[in-house]
Amino acid sequence: MDRVGSVGERSNMRMPPRLVPLIEYGVIDRVVRPLMSGKEAQVYLVETQERLYAAKVYKKATERTFHNRAEYTEGRMVRNSRDQRAMGKRTRHGRARDEATWNAAEAEIIYKLDAAGVRVPKPLAFVEGVLVMECIEGPDGGPAPRLAECTLEPEHAEAVFEQLIREVVKMLCVGVVHGDLSVFNVLIEENGPVIIDFPQAVDAAQNRNAKKILLRDVSNLTSHFKRNVPAHDLRFGHEMWDLYERGELKPDSPMTGQFKLPKHEVDAERLIQHMREVEDDEVKARRPKPTTDERFEAPPGRIRERRPPKSRPPGQLQGTKATNPVVAPQVVVRGRPSLTPTPAAPIAPTRMSAPAVHSAPAPQPSSPSSAPRPSSSRNSGPARSTAPQRTSPPAKGAAAQGDGDAPRRRRRHRRSRSGAGGGVAGSTGSHS
Repeated sequence: MDRVGSVGERSNMRMPPRLVPLIEYGVIDRVVRPLMSGKEAQVYLVETQERLYAAKVYKKATERTFHNRAEYTEGRMVRNSRDQRAMGKRTRHGRARDEATWNAAEAEIIYKLDAAGVRVPKPLAFVEGVLVMECIEGPDGGPAPRLAECTLEPEHAEAVFEQLIREVVKMLCVGVVHGDLSVFNVLIEENGPVIIDFPQAVDAAQNRNAKKILLRDVSNLTSHFKRNVPAHDLRFGHEMWDLYERGELKPDSPMTGQFKLPKHEVDAERLIQHMREVEDDEVKARRPKPTTDERFEAPPGRIRERRPPKSRPPGQLQGTKATNPVVAPQVVVRGRPSLTPTPAAPIAPTRMSAPAVHSAPAPQPSSPSSAPRPSSSRNSGPARSTAPQRTSPPAKGAAAQGDGDAPRRRRRHRRSRSGAGGGVAGSTGSHS
């Protein structure tokens, strides 16, 4: 967190809305000034019964800049199963419960660590999502400085480092890993270092990332205090985690930093082959997909021959698939010899011919006496014309007998139809 203002500065500031309920409940008397501001919360310096305390007001989820939250919240459970399901589904109620659980996590951990004897600020109250705790004082009577702001003598720095490693062991004994331990989250007072800022602390037994987070926390400390020491002599994180996994870690367990990492037999050839396969897969993934014209082009660095087109059997059209010969099934009847039906002979494709047109037979030439006569003027009704009757086509046998006379019959039929039309016209004219 970043400090705001000086130690002895007191100004008339606007009352933060989140701290108003604490004044109404009598938890605090007044707000002195802002103290620190971080990515998860803002800390105010408050006064209660003429003593200074720190009130930590957590920011809303939309105002926090904390990333990779899921890595730290894994393993955190709530007692109410309904709330747990709502938090998993990210409903409105679930988001509200998740926010309340995130705000209350640090208060629960500080109460737990204070009971275990870890050097943390002593909590006073947790009301309306605001944590009120002890204000660590420095040599001048104001808030204590952070470790990053102090310049320590070599002997003092060595003592602070050993004490911090001891505090990390105590936290791991109760199943807590800080998650963000660094020189910015350690305050230096007269009696030694005090660890602060626990909203991202993880459960060592429930979180699968606990070991990785612990090694990172210890590495932040060793890189600050042990810059000139070889890395193989600074394996404090591996050493304490090994004792924790075996159930032998105690608050007073000695830490030397000397730890031999387990060696595993590695097949070098198989490892190199696997690395090459991974590299080939990455190259293929980055390579753009070939277009229609580039499918048969050889990739760079390789020679690829174009395969000749497959030959098709004679008589097969292009674009069609060759059909396999049909095997006749074998019929077996109990008590009788097996029967194999004779396959039908394949039908050769033939060119379709136009269907034969059957014309109606030409009518016989009519005599003069049978021609229709015009109706007389004595008839009261209108004139009626006699149209030729449509005959049904002859049978196939009849058409086949006179194939040579078919054109002649058609001509006669046309003449007879034209003659009948003339008679109709004549009768109509005579009637008029």
